[in-house]
Amino acid sequence: MTGPGGVGKTRLALQVAEELLEEFPDGVYLIELAPIADPDLVIPTIAGVLQVSEAPGIPLIDTLNEQLQDKCSLLVLDNFEQILPAGSVLPELLAACPDLKLLVTSRSPMRLRAEREFAVSPLAIPEPKGPVSAARSAHFGAVALFIQRAGTAHPGFELTDANASAVIEVCRRVDGLPLAIELVAAHTRLLSPRSILARLTHPLHLLEGGPLDAPDRHQTMRDTIEWSYRLLSEGEQRLFRRLSVFVGGFSLRAAEAVCNEAGDITIEVDHPQAIEVLEGLEALVDKNLVRRLDQTEDKDSDARLGMLETVREYASEQLEESGEVEAVRRRHADYFIALAQEAQVGMETTGSDEMHWINWLSPDESNLRAALSWLFEQREPAASEDALRLLQAANKFWDRRAGLDEFLGWLEKGLAQVSPEARLLRNWALRKGSYLARMLSDYPKSRDWAERALAIARELDDKLQVAEALSALSQVVGTQGEYDSARSMMEEALEIYRELGDPFPIAGTLHNLGEMARYQGDHASAEHYYRESLERFTEQGSKSGVLFASTNLGHSLYHQGNREKVAEAKASLVKAVELAQELEGVRMVAEALTGLGGVILAELRLAGEAAGQDLEALQQAARLYGLASGLLERSGRHMIPATQADFDRNAAATRALLGDKAFNAAWDEGRAMAVDQALELATREYSHETEISKPRGRGRSRMRAVGGLTHREYEVAALVVRGMTNAEIARQLVLSVRTVDMHVANAMQKLGVRKRTELAAWAARQGLSSDPV
Repeated sequence: MTGPGGVGKTRLALQVAEELLEEFPDGVYLIELAPIADPDLVIPTIAGVLQVSEAPGIPLIDTLNEQLQDKCSLLVLDNFEQILPAGSVLPELLAACPDLKLLVTSRSPMRLRAEREFAVSPLAIPEPKGPVSAARSAHFGAVALFIQRAGTAHPGFELTDANASAVIEVCRRVDGLPLAIELVAAHTRLLSPRSILARLTHPLHLLEGGPLDAPDRHQTMRDTIEWSYRLLSEGEQRLFRRLSVFVGGFSLRAAEAVCNEAGDITIEVDHPQAIEVLEGLEALVDKNLVRRLDQTEDKDSDARLGMLETVREYASEQLEESGEVEAVRRRHADYFIALAQEAQVGMETTGSDEMHWINWLSPDESNLRAALSWLFEQREPAASEDALRLLQAANKFWDRRAGLDEFLGWLEKGLAQVSPEARLLRNWALRKGSYLARMLSDYPKSRDWAERALAIARELDDKLQVAEALSALSQVVGTQGEYDSARSMMEEALEIYRELGDPFPIAGTLHNLGEMARYQGDHASAEHYYRESLERFTEQGSKSGVLFASTNLGHSLYHQGNREKVAEAKASLVKAVELAQELEGVRMVAEALTGLGGVILAELRLAGEAAGQDLEALQQAARLYGLASGLLERSGRHMIPATQADFDRNAAATRALLGDKAFNAAWDEGRAMAVDQALELATREYSHETEISKPRGRGRSRMRAVGGLTHREYEVAALVVRGMTNAEIARQLVLSVRTVDMHVANAMQKLGVRKRTELAAWAARQGLSSDPV
């Protein structure tokens, strides 16, 4: 779908997609591409929206093709014009997925054989014939949009027989383009339609220096934006230009820090120059050059703002011409380095909520990427050091938001450009790269980078760095089966950590020693290490540490076959499933579910002769394995080798006891479940009682599975009835806003309601208004 105006083609694309929802049973997805400029990021962006992650050693597009090949889905790829070279990958997607359809919006065609171009025409305008009446004119799209936007800018505005001809001519002069109409209509705050028309004639010509191959209407819209730009004061123009460095929107705090006249990113909000930025933003919002992006977000938070992409492109050109682009980009990068470092401190504070800080950074993901890209583009050692500092500060954020290949690629750029003297940064980058390469199953690179990190650490004669490098090297060595060497390195690292008194790495190394013991089948020693690790992670308030230790403790316990330890394993693994869902750790959900399947077999073995006769229990185990398998396949993640060995062995044992037909049926049932159903399945009793016990903290009540909702959906509905927004619910439940959006949508679909108020009414009828959880 091509057209000159981003607003018009996007609106039409969404309208078409909404009308086609029933034609695509596997979903219609909007993929917003405006924030990206690198064609290589198109596939990762699509995969991110579809929640598909790369599998180690397999190109992401192959994983995406596999996930979509049997799906009847529609992908709406919005704003493709800045990444046209990426169009070459679209035929591959369509060839591999026969029922997949793509609706692409772009101001330029892609010139592909499979492309069927649909030109989005300007909004309809009355013909300049005969008498003009307000009543007749208002039915035309261009005039209707003008009336709507003019009414917002000037509440007293009305279309009359007297001004209708001027409004029609204004719409015609801007070619009926939605964005241009919105911009000119905003000036009704001060100007009448006739005054606007008079200014459009002086002059209304093609923008000098515009691209010769750009569509005429695009150049006309450039004129319209320039006209609005020239009406700004000098200070407003300067602010408008500087705001173009932000990608995907910005906070008021960010605008004040990057765009103030002093060039000081640490400026206080009550400083006169910060207040000047605030006042300038209000003026730009009034004139529709900047818009508020988060109309339904947290009522207590400041607005998040942004520009339409076409407007931002024009502002960026003005910034280039002003000669201050380098200084503003530098401040932009410095600000987001500082922002990431603020989040890093928050995450590393004892008792901190890691997901809170990850969600806190999430709105600026595109800005963080833009800062990284600009720093690497400088090809200077100092800029590359800053890029590595940004990567290091946002390390945990990128672990969840970036693809492994993408993250590793950034580190490779940094190591290639940074000065050899920056040894601490190089050491960190090598250790992190070793981890990422190991996750991608590139063991030679992982080992090489870890060995290089250890060599630098020994050169520095820095005990902490030596311990960190030993930990990294031991991980890859252990993965390759060299358990004795790995264990020796971990014990050396642990001795250093104990000497330094650093509690968090002590807990991590104890956990890793537990893994080595578990790999070797020494589950009693593994239990010992995991218990101490769990205790220390709990003291530190590390939810992710508690998750890993609880999951692997459960595995080591049920393997020992003792009745009490099997019961404890079950409790530990159920806790892990719940925590993994809160932290959005799909791999750990699967590993904990695998452990619960092992618990069922251990319980049956303890039952003796009845082991092969409890079909209901065996079916439950098969469902758990099916769900774990489905989650891993959809996310592109893999279990650690020890858990994968348990999975293979226990699934085969369950199949042998249950029989192929019954096993496959239960497996398929579990495989079809979504991640938010994992806790319900994990806590389901074999008797299939209607009330399901869900382990919670003190003061939490047992919750019923009502209306087909999962526990989490039921919990979210309880908070909806209290009038909480999705952002507020996310903070309350320690989830991402996107996850809460999904739970609300799922609950509404299951209950057959279309409005949030209807969901709240249903929840109130269930008695949730006083005790929602």
